[in-house]
Amino acid sequence: MKKMCGLLMAAVFLFAASAFADNWRWVDDLGVVHFTNDEDVIPEAFKKSAQRVGAARLKTKEEKKAKTASLKYREYGKAMMITIVVNGLKKPFLYDPDSSSTVITHELESELQLKKIPGSEAVAHTPDGALLPIYLVEISRIQLGVIELNNVNAVVKDFEDANIEASGILGMNDLEDYEPSIDSETKTLTLKPLEE
Repeated sequence: MKKMCGLLMAAVFLFAASAFADNWRWVDDLGVVHFTNDEDVIPEAFKKSAQRVGAARLKTKEEKKAKTASLKYREYGKAMMITIVVNGLKKPFLYDPDSSSTVITHELESELQLKKIPGSEAVAHTPDGALLPIYLVEISRIQLGVIELNNVNAVVKDFEDANIEASGILGMNDLEDYEPSIDSETKTLTLKPLEE
């Protein structure tokens, strides 16, 4: 399970859905869109046409009015399992500081009746060289206690291990305005707004 979680999180790290940072995008001769965070893996023939992608999603006024949230968690490998509310439904999600993007399963995509964002189909490159077809959906609202995130782009990708109980992974790109602290005695994750 740790290997699968690590592989999925590595793939997610390579494709930051809503806030790319030092990532590259290129289209190959077959029209396949590729993303990577390692410029050296871009084939020589496509280096000139590759584009750095780094535009972050704009925050709404509500998101800028950051609040502190305290969430109970249970340990789940090197990650933490927390309960969040996604478009009105309580769901178990993994919180892992190594995951750069929010990911949801196909099951949750179907349950929420989310639509694929047109043109978001891409291929993510994993550290072992594998190619993962991925696409994005937009989640209207995610609540973590008193914190509310709106219009969150999420990668849709199932866990390879069917025993994982989570409906997704919460990405750090959506929590970039918060500083996490963990109290292992009380099993509490606190997300405090960063000072501006």
